[in-house]
Formats: sequence, structure tokens, C-alpha cells
Amino acid sequence: MEKEQRESEDLSGIDVVAYDEAGHVIVAYVLKRQIGGVSFEHNVKGTYNACTYQYQYDPRPDDLLPPYIDPGVPYDQVAISLLDEVAILGVISAAGKAGVILLCCQQGISEHLATIGMGDARKIISLLRKENVPLYERKRSFRDFENLALHIVSWPICKVALEQVADLFREKMLRAQRDERNDFTVGGLELMRMIGSIFIKGRDV
Repeated sequence: MEKEQRESEDLSGIDVVAYDEAGHVIVAYVLKRQIGGVSFEHNVKGTYNACTYQYQYDPRPDDLLPPYIDPGVPYDQVAISLLDEVAILGVISAAGKAGVILLCCQQGISEHLATIGMGDARKIISLLRKENVPLYERKRSFRDFENLALHIVSWPICKVALEQVADLFREKMLRAQRDERNDFTVGGLELMRMIGSIFIKGRDV
């Protein structure tokens, strides 16, 4: 217990928020969702509350950036249909914890310190309730969402994208603190361009 408490103190709150939101963004992108943006709001702990906005991708002729997914991404390992809205939203909601697990592994800290945010947990529970999933099956569905989210962010190209997006979020949060700004938003188009570029570079290596 004391060891885990010491380790939790080694985790920067800014880093946790950065990797949590990066997890949502990367998994949403891989599951072919449109990224609307990520909003950050300063909280009493001195870090930020954040929320990722994503929605079903609706291709139009005037789109500036349709999502680019590398052909090497193993979609055969995604155990859900890309048409299954509930499963997709469940996995995206669980992806924040997956991002923090990778942060813990990167820093040599126990991954048990990574927990799913209450907001994300409520989203998953609400999704399962709306689908009338029996109570005894919800725990298994919850675990399946978490496992698939972690599987996706652990793919090599996704891990690279996760780290770079988290770095971007960290830099913007620290800059906002210096400028004494209480809230800011990172645009979805900026994020999709950034992630698309990472995937393209990974393909060309």
C-alpha cells in the first residue's frame, strides 16, 4: 500500500490527464470516428478536467481530412463490428484508462494505479443499461471494453501516436497554466491531421 502511494505521488496530474485524453482520441480515430476536439478546464487540484468530443464519421466531398488508417493496423483483432455503436462508444470510453496504463508502464509504476474516470464509467454503464444488458453481464462487457482499448493503444503505431498526442496536451496545459487561462480547446481537425501524419510516417518507415 505504501509503495503504491509513493508511486501515485510520482505521477504528474498533468501527465495523467494528457494520457487519459490521448487514449480516448487515438482509439476514437482508429475506430473511424470524427474527432470534434478536446476541451480542458482548470480544476481545484491545479490540473485540468478534460472531455473528448467524437462522433460518427460522415464523409462528405468537401471534407478536409478523411481519417487515414494504416493498412498495417490489425483490424482483424478488433473483436467488434465498426457498425456496433454501443461497443465502439464503450471502448472509446474505456480508452482513457488504457492510456494511463501505458503511462504507468513507461514510468515503471504499477499499472494498478490507473483507474477509469467516473465520467467514463457512467457513460459505459448508461450505454449498457440502454441496451438492456443484464446486470450480471455488465461487468464482463465493461472488462471487454477495457481489454480491447488497451489492446488498441498498445499497437506500436498507436503507442507512438498516443505519446505524441499526450505530449501536445501536456504542453498546452502547461502553457495555459503559465498564461493563467482557465480553459482552452484543442481542435479536432488539428488532432486528426497530427494522427494521420503519424500513421502515414509509420507506413513509410
